[in-house]
Amino acid sequence: MALAPCLGFKAGTSLNRPVLRHPDFQPNNILVSESKEIIGLIDWQHCSILPLCLAAGIPKHFQNYGDPESERLAEPQLDLPSNYDSLPEHEQAQIRETSRKRLVHFLYAALIRRLNEEHYDAIFNKSVILHQRLFKGAGTPWEGDSITFRADIIRAIQDWQSLLSADSIACENEACSKPPLAYPDSQIREALDIDLRQKEADAVMDQMQDVLGVDALGWVPNDDYDSVKKMAHEIKAKMLEAAETADDTIAVTEHFPFDDFDEDS
Repeated sequence: MALAPCLGFKAGTSLNRPVLRHPDFQPNNILVSESKEIIGLIDWQHCSILPLCLAAGIPKHFQNYGDPESERLAEPQLDLPSNYDSLPEHEQAQIRETSRKRLVHFLYAALIRRLNEEHYDAIFNKSVILHQRLFKGAGTPWEGDSITFRADIIRAIQDWQSLLSADSIACENEACSKPPLAYPDSQIREALDIDLRQKEADAVMDQMQDVLGVDALGWVPNDDYDSVKKMAHEIKAKMLEAAETADDTIAVTEHFPFDDFDEDS
């Protein structure tokens, strides 16, 4: 509530322009004809009209944030490693998935820059990025995550001058010339450390899901079940080999997310 009067962009600016955007833009919601033409988009429920500063972004299913190559928009290299054919199946799958995600991320950004430059500029605007983190993070406590929002507030405070862009409301409010709240150093260190560890764990989980082809609920096609299960065992074995401490070993052994579980226990 203390930050709210300092957030947002001036009326009449492109970043404050209201836009309507699909709330779940992903392959399953894009209808494509036999001739490879897009003929429709489905699942518009929950869509809302928001300022461009909050709506802009690369959709989750097309982005590859966390990968330095994608974050600097480097043109993806499509050639496979020279030893690709000799690698285990799960490592080959990981290489193919990394290449796919980099290519999709790059092509989305390149086409947006060509076809919708205003959207492209908003995506990579530092002030917009900070605003979006706060906007999205405000809902995370309702999902049982009390860490992300506090970490995002701390980062916004630490990078306050980037939040105050020329088009932001804060630039017209003298009370917003400096952050309206502060956290003790001990709380800052603790919050950012926990947030980092949580993001690392989430990233590992996302990578395993991508490699295995498992959706968020743990489902795979029936025909793929045996091969996916075998690949999961291989990944677990690799993680146990890489474990450096007894605690690491226990964590993998007892909490590997793709083990069989007795639902009656």
